[in-house]
Amino acid sequence: MKLSPSDRAWFDKVLRAIAAAEAGPTEEDLAQAPVLSDWKAAISPGGHVMLWGEVTDHPRLGNASIHTSQLIAIDPETGWARRPAGIGSAGPSTRSQRNWVIP
Repeated sequence: MKLSPSDRAWFDKVLRAIAAAEAGPTEEDLAQAPVLSDWKAAISPGGHVMLWGEVTDHPRLGNASIHTSQLIAIDPETGWARRPAGIGSAGPSTRSQRNWVIP
């Protein structure tokens, strides 16, 4: 099966995100990331894990109620999550767990 150029670009982006997730975020990644607070985990209509919450300092959205796109990885011990597009920083959830990092 040959992938379309857009499908190939998506798979390449996901593979890069998986490799970055395995390496974990750098201190610089975390320092530059927007913050998601009062988050809750959810399943998208397409069956993907995502987060809902209040974002601050997002480069495009500023401060707003948002849901993330599909997550590639979540590390609750160090407090970050990664999407195919990148990573961001987050505040405590309503469940009093550690912070998450999302784009």
